[in-house]
Amino acid sequence: MTMRSGFFNSVNGDRIYKAESFAEYFSTFISNGVFPNPSTGLQVIQNAGMSVAVRPGKGWINGYYVINDDNHVLNIDVAEGILKRIDRVVLRLDYITRTIIVYISKGIPASTPQAQPLQRDGDAYELSLADIYINNGITNILQSAITDTRLNNNLCGIVHGLVNQVDTTTIYNQYLEWFKDVKASNTEEIDNYIAAEKNKFEEWFNSLQVILQDDVATNLANHILTVENRLSLHMGDINAHGIKKWTEENAQISKVTKNDGSAKIFLTSSGDNILQSIIGDAPGYGTFYAGPQVPGKPYTFPIRGYYHLDSEWEGWVVAFDVNGKMWTNTLEMTWGGWKEVYSTGGDWINLSLQNGVQAYGPTQMPQYRKVGDMVYLRGAVKNLRNINTIIGILPVELRPKDQLHPFVQNTSQTATSARFARWTVSTLGEIKLENITDSNNLNSDMWFPIATSFLVN
Repeated sequence: MTMRSGFFNSVNGDRIYKAESFAEYFSTFISNGVFPNPSTGLQVIQNAGMSVAVRPGKGWINGYYVINDDNHVLNIDVAEGILKRIDRVVLRLDYITRTIIVYISKGIPASTPQAQPLQRDGDAYELSLADIYINNGITNILQSAITDTRLNNNLCGIVHGLVNQVDTTTIYNQYLEWFKDVKASNTEEIDNYIAAEKNKFEEWFNSLQVILQDDVATNLANHILTVENRLSLHMGDINAHGIKKWTEENAQISKVTKNDGSAKIFLTSSGDNILQSIIGDAPGYGTFYAGPQVPGKPYTFPIRGYYHLDSEWEGWVVAFDVNGKMWTNTLEMTWGGWKEVYSTGGDWINLSLQNGVQAYGPTQMPQYRKVGDMVYLRGAVKNLRNINTIIGILPVELRPKDQLHPFVQNTSQTATSARFARWTVSTLGEIKLENITDSNNLNSDMWFPIATSFLVN
């Protein structure tokens, strides 16, 4: 059949049209290529490593359409060790599988590589979206290695309707020539710059040889003396203006940390006393850190601080622990001892009970806290079977410093009168029931409240 026409209504099934009939119809007035809006439609861009991505867009091939609504990633085979190649990103209309796909047409490795030709026959029709230059040994694709071919009518082109395809090949070729010219111009400028700098270096080196010729040592000494004289004049001018006295006795030490910014004194071992280490740096000043195991601290927690010692027997230290407490210590022949400068008061901490003693109730757990120089105890216990029983031990920094702290507390009543308990807190931190009235009637349910406070400094 040499002539075809359509489309007409079917009468009793005498007009049946296939998809290729519609494709043939649309191809008569809609040209092949990618849709021009947006300008990034089906553009090939670099992606992570050896991969590229085809951006969202629409295309048209011989009356069939394709829509890509997200970045479509394509993996590139690893580069060759010595030779190069050009891989081509191809939009393929496959008549056999009845699909339009995008894939990588891998090039043949060569010293002067060429992209593979497009297939355009009865089985398939292909458009080229981009060519990718795969240099030998590369591990990632750069945008500069991707040549956009969408504007080349021979390879792809822009979709137009009702009129013949607008020929963009000339514009595309002009763009490539302009790019080559700019690249060549920049390369020439770089080469000229390198040559000029090389000439400057050679001139300087030749002049240095002239300066040092004959008696090298004498000429070099003369030039050093000239530099020193100029420096002396310069420093004299600075001193005359009162900016800085650059003399040894007036110079100031400015380095308070290590080169990496960490503490000048950094101790974590139990064998290194922080106060002795600070004295070892005298005279001087700087920053310090002492870990939890290091002796000489005011508290069991790590501390950081700043010290300034005029000599091995005079100076001061300021430190902060991890709870935000501030401490000071002064050196006048010997260290005067740590003093807490500021505290908002620590949280209540549960006392670890001993010897079978129990909290009297869930809301009466024995607890302690420190505010400034004062330590406070609260709570109530039971299951005390004997006098002289130690119910718990306070941490070192919360213990009475010089003497035993006694206190008397009422406890469970007898049938006819009140009963009292005498407690002590020793310099070892031991909280002990020393005695009670009617001690012969101790029992496990007897109520022993605790409420007292004392100075630690």
